[in-house]
Amino acid sequence: HQLINREERRENLAEGKEGGEGLAAEGGQAMGGGAEEQDVQELTAEELEAKGIAKQEIRKILRQQRQRKWEQLLAMKPDDKYEDPKDVSAIQHAQKHMGDYKLKTEEDYVVPEHLRIDAEKKRRQMILLEESIHSIKMGFNDRLLALRDLKKKIIGNIQADNQRIREIDEELGISTGELWQPAILEQDEFPELRFSSGSKFPSLDIPKQETMKKHQSSETSSVVNQTSSIDTFRSSGTQSSVHDVGGGGAGGAGAGEPVIDEYEMSELEQIESHIRQVQLQYEKEKILEKIEQTVQAYDEAIRNLRRERFKLEADVKMMDLRMLVLFQELQLLKEFEKRDNALVSKLNGKREEKVDIASKIKECSEKISSKKNEIEKLNPKQVMMEFSQLVPESNKFHDPLLKIFKKKIKRMKKKGNDGD
Repeated sequence: HQLINREERRENLAEGKEGGEGLAAEGGQAMGGGAEEQDVQELTAEELEAKGIAKQEIRKILRQQRQRKWEQLLAMKPDDKYEDPKDVSAIQHAQKHMGDYKLKTEEDYVVPEHLRIDAEKKRRQMILLEESIHSIKMGFNDRLLALRDLKKKIIGNIQADNQRIREIDEELGISTGELWQPAILEQDEFPELRFSSGSKFPSLDIPKQETMKKHQSSETSSVVNQTSSIDTFRSSGTQSSVHDVGGGGAGGAGAGEPVIDEYEMSELEQIESHIRQVQLQYEKEKILEKIEQTVQAYDEAIRNLRRERFKLEADVKMMDLRMLVLFQELQLLKEFEKRDNALVSKLNGKREEKVDIASKIKECSEKISSKKNEIEKLNPKQVMMEFSQLVPESNKFHDPLLKIFKKKIKRMKKKGNDGD
């Protein structure tokens, strides 16, 4: 049995090699057919196993396929010096627009000239801050004065509405009672006139005392009219009943009493009177509702302005603290400016000294060069000949003078730092 199994395995292996060579040949033909069909001709391991190919040949075929893919990728690989135009344009745009941001914590950081703060710029900042504070306060004051003017108009409108309500009550013959009367504007509400002389205080057309007197007189008249109307109604009712009784009997007990003719309203007139009363009552309710809505809206505006005032006070306080910081910075900048001026003056003096020293050095170097030229021009032999002519050998002082002439003199260096 073992021998039989071995023979079968050998036969299968031989068949697998033949099949693998055939597939490899097909793959080669597919490679020759064009690069576009390579991906289509590639087979997976499952497809190869389904065709009965041995695993060793399957791995070989897959290895060849991977090698072809790798060659394709290498063929598509761009050159090392290749640069994508999009990347190049993006880099150029970034270099033009990103700016030069230097770290302030670096040791070699130098503040640019346009970013340096001096005392003059700090004063300008303080002035701008003062202007902003003033503008905020003036804006709030303008809104407050607008509400004050609105209050003045509301007071006048409410007085006119109350007068109309009293007229309606008088016509209806009823009394609403004491109507709400807003307070008259006081002089404290006009602080801009506190330093003015004379009677320039803007008051309303209706003073408080006259308004109260008119209010009391109107209430009294309304009560009197209401009482008279009630008495008239009672008397008219009584008289009409007496008239009806008198007219009911032809020769009754009231035949001898005088008959008083009364005017009775017709049905149409009664309807018109009722309509008029309803209209007046509706007008009165609308006036009261309008007064209430106006007062509520004004109170809401005052509350909103009060809340805004608290916020503005906090902002102004923060601005005051900022102003204090700016003032302290201004003092420091003044001190720094004094030091800078002293250092600049010292630097200018040192620069002038440097220029003078450089000019002196140049002058000394020129003198030295001229002396060197003179020394080079002098010939020692010529000097000896001149000495011999001046002091011949026959002269008794020839030897000591020659000795002195040839003596080398050691020059002493000058003490101190006087310079060259």
